[in-house]
Amino acid sequence: MAVCAKCGGRLTRRHRKWYQRFVYQQILHCRKCGVDQQMPREFTLKPTAYVQCPRCHTHKVSRRIAPDKIDPVIKSFSSVIKGLLGGRLYHCNYCRIQFYDLRHSMKTPAVSDTERITL
Repeated sequence: MAVCAKCGGRLTRRHRKWYQRFVYQQILHCRKCGVDQQMPREFTLKPTAYVQCPRCHTHKVSRRIAPDKIDPVIKSFSSVIKGLLGGRLYHCNYCRIQFYDLRHSMKTPAVSDTERITL
């Protein structure tokens, strides 16, 4: 439960206007003092060479052949466009979401036999 920083009252979710949906993830309203608290969206515009999860930004993703019926497929604008352009389907091991991306996954370095013995 979110608490107001000004008066300590309980914050509830408020409907966003159509133009606020692009900037704010959610808007919380205090019932006691009437102050609105906006939570901005996280914009990640830095390009990376390898695929990463759109939610937790980890590189530990696995490739899927077909969508899984249990885990949800992210239907964001960029994921849908990447899927239409022939992107591959990936699955995040931590968030348990599926998404499309045009980049390749990061290859994990193989551990040789001599390194396994010393470990």
